[in-house]
Amino acid sequence: MKRFITRSCLQLALAAGLIMGCEVRQQPALPAGTPEHGVAGSLQQPPEEQEPSLVKNYYFIIDCSGSMNDPIARKERLGRKIDGAKAAVRKFMESVPDDVNIGLAVFYGAYFSSDGLKELVPIGRCSMQRQLFLAAVNTLQGGGGTPLGQSIIFGTKKLLEQKSRQLDYGEFHLVLVTDGDATDDLMNGVNFMLQSPGITAHTIGLGIGREHELNNPKYVSSYVAADDFNQLAAALEDVVQAESEDFVAEFK
Repeated sequence: MKRFITRSCLQLALAAGLIMGCEVRQQPALPAGTPEHGVAGSLQQPPEEQEPSLVKNYYFIIDCSGSMNDPIARKERLGRKIDGAKAAVRKFMESVPDDVNIGLAVFYGAYFSSDGLKELVPIGRCSMQRQLFLAAVNTLQGGGGTPLGQSIIFGTKKLLEQKSRQLDYGEFHLVLVTDGDATDDLMNGVNFMLQSPGITAHTIGLGIGREHELNNPKYVSSYVAADDFNQLAAALEDVVQAESEDFVAEFK
């Protein structure tokens, strides 16, 4: 009498080694990131593409704390700092080259998370991100504290991720715009950044003069005191243009 073995039974028997005289071989393990078909929920995303790139990266963190709802000291005619900052960033974006990468995060404002931080625009090519960046800037509101330490760690991590994607090639700049002192552990953030090779930090103090903790060449590559919104726009432009010029000059 013939016995019929279904495919599923055969697979179970082979797996258990119950069919004598047959060599049971293990299937080679799939390499990491290889999709497994036919099993619901088991598809894995392919690993993120990595390739050497000399692209320059600028990650902006804008202070949206409560004090940004105030006018710049003794300059009420200029309006709220948050509104002037939006106008300054819009003006600055007109001069940003298409071939650099940009990203944007804010702290507080309308973004009350556990640490007060939120990324609004992930790092990407300016030619593709410009309109998204401008739209995000238009939504900014003031409110809350000033977690500068956590924001420095946050931005540094984002740049380190991009640095890994570019296989450590390129430039990586953290640009922090703030109007006040930290309400958290600033040095915790500074030390984290200083221990992260290849990250260059720039601070623009809006309406606070030069008496800020980050006005220290041991911590940041540049500090600019912007006393009005035109100076803020110019300071943002200088960060991008100066770094581009330094990069070219270094190889002349």
